[in-house]
Amino acid sequence: MLFEDSGWQGFLPLTLTRTVADLRVGADTIRAQLAAVVDAQVGVWARPAGGGGAATTANEPIDLYLARGWWHRVPAARERPWLGMANDTVAFIAADATLASRLQPDALLNPAAADEILAGVPRYEVNDCVAVLDWWWQLLDVNTAALAALPPGVHVDASADVRHGAVLDATDGPIHVGAGATIHGTAHLQGPCAIGRDCVILPQASIRAGSSVGPTCKVGGEVEESILIGYSNKQHHGYLGHSVVGSWVNLGAGTTTSDLKSTYGTVSTTVPGGDGELTDTGRQFLGAVIGDHAKTAIDTGINAGTAIGVATAIFNRSCPAATGSFRWITETGATSYDIERAISVARRVMQRRGKHLSAVEEERLRTIATH
Repeated sequence: MLFEDSGWQGFLPLTLTRTVADLRVGADTIRAQLAAVVDAQVGVWARPAGGGGAATTANEPIDLYLARGWWHRVPAARERPWLGMANDTVAFIAADATLASRLQPDALLNPAAADEILAGVPRYEVNDCVAVLDWWWQLLDVNTAALAALPPGVHVDASADVRHGAVLDATDGPIHVGAGATIHGTAHLQGPCAIGRDCVILPQASIRAGSSVGPTCKVGGEVEESILIGYSNKQHHGYLGHSVVGSWVNLGAGTTTSDLKSTYGTVSTTVPGGDGELTDTGRQFLGAVIGDHAKTAIDTGINAGTAIGVATAIFNRSCPAATGSFRWITETGATSYDIERAISVARRVMQRRGKHLSAVEEERLRTIATH
């Protein structure tokens, strides 16, 4: 099982609508990549609002393994119970029956409760197996590592359509193109990068090194070292750099992110889950984080370090540094985005991709809008 602790807030607004395990790095989600590493099904312990799983039952405590972060190999087996530590953080819990009977998702989300339960359990370093993440911008570092770890060369699924005139340059890293994807002529892909299933990469698009796109995204213009989690459109010209974009996002023509300060210093951003406090990310290059169902108008400019919330619509040439969720932003100011209208739009957008807004997803959006 992958587990969430209180650090899930560092990935807001992305984790308002998904668990940390379902964030994308490299060619797939964190959950899917751990499943490949351990060759087993991987569940999630998380907040109910994030779509996580339930606690263990009396029939399944013996083989309980809990993991946090992005894993690229399995730690060495030891006599249980034991904890795997990475950067002074509990990244792995190998439980025996006694410890498993005390573990619950809610307890792991509470630092004090977790410390009490795990006190005295032997601890071993696992830094060589895992990258522990605390903030959304760290996804970009892990994304680069995950892409570089893919099998070298150009790998195109047999069902993908790479059209005449497209350039796939794997000189500096691997390129993976998923099932059903279309790469139009004159598009340029620079490795390392990954294009998910059923994506459309439009003519003259430039997908630069370090980018992970998909599934079912439509992309034009220039994308550099960015993650599009899935089902989002950046169909027209404009630059998306060093950014993380959620699902069902539409970036209008000419929407451009800044990812470098004019001083060439490190970028600060609002602390996710905080009260507008700024923190220095330590990154010289950083664009934006954009929550699910967000929309931008044509020629929208987004400053370095900007955080755009869930279902926020920006109809202004400039974007605030932090918008919050369900906001309607125009030249005259910001107002609340009517929840009924937002849900109607979400249904319409999802139906265009053959998806339907479930009752659980709708309730989650309503909860976000009212908190």
